[in-house]
Amino acid sequence: MTARRIAYEEACDAELLQWSTQIVMLKAKTERADPEIRMYCRKALDALQLSHEKAERKQLELKTAKRGDWEGFRAAMDEARMLIRISFCGLVAKLS
Repeated sequence: MTARRIAYEEACDAELLQWSTQIVMLKAKTERADPEIRMYCRKALDALQLSHEKAERKQLELKTAKRGDWEGFRAAMDEARMLIRISFCGLVAKLS
């Protein structure tokens, strides 16, 4: 395994762990929000949780991918990470 691949996988692991913590914090903040905002945020958090779980599955695929398949899995993981970042930004903006 190359150093570049190891570094990428470690960065993904760290980001997934950080997002897990942030999801818990956003859930708590959502419960303190106004009812109208709470309803929107609960739906958005459910979608975010599903995206996070999908990214975790992609990460497992990435870790077990053979050398030739790795770039394809990396592209899928990059897309999943981007979607999660966008979802986080929307939720944080709504709760601010």
